[in-house]
Amino acid sequence: MSSDAEARDVADLVVLASISLPEWELHGLATGVVIGLVEGDDERASQLIDTLRPELCQLDPLTKLCQKLRTSLAQSDLTFELVLPDDDESLMNRAEALGIWVGALVEGFEKATPPRNDDIDEILADFVKIAEIDSNVQNTPDMELSLMEIIEFVRIATISLSDEIKRAPTE
Repeated sequence: MSSDAEARDVADLVVLASISLPEWELHGLATGVVIGLVEGDDERASQLIDTLRPELCQLDPLTKLCQKLRTSLAQSDLTFELVLPDDDESLMNRAEALGIWVGALVEGFEKATPPRNDDIDEILADFVKIAEIDSNVQNTPDMELSLMEIIEFVRIATISLSDEIKRAPTE
């Protein structure tokens, strides 16, 4: 499956799984939980997400979403993509969605209580700062480029977090 088709498949599952959450919030939350649950139990991941957002998600598509996320994060070709509003949305809406996505990832990751090390803590500290992004930005080419760079940083840092958690010592 091509990376574009895979990204569409993940986005479709996010829409199916979400009852009343913004897609980017559910995707960030699911990504954090999937990375944090090192043992790879996707059914447990979907149940944990449901405890964080009770009755706001459908469990069957949510479990499939967790499986897709785990597969996408494990691929060596770095094809993992964030589910965020399209580029035709306002810069303000996209910046706000990124902050929500990152905040949800941190929440899901911490709820999964994975092992930690200094590299993991550094990535999470960066994510906490990014989650506080000011969405009241002017729509200029410089701000557009800055947002694109931050999104790419978050994408690569998320993949790095997934890789790092697999190397972290377990207690």
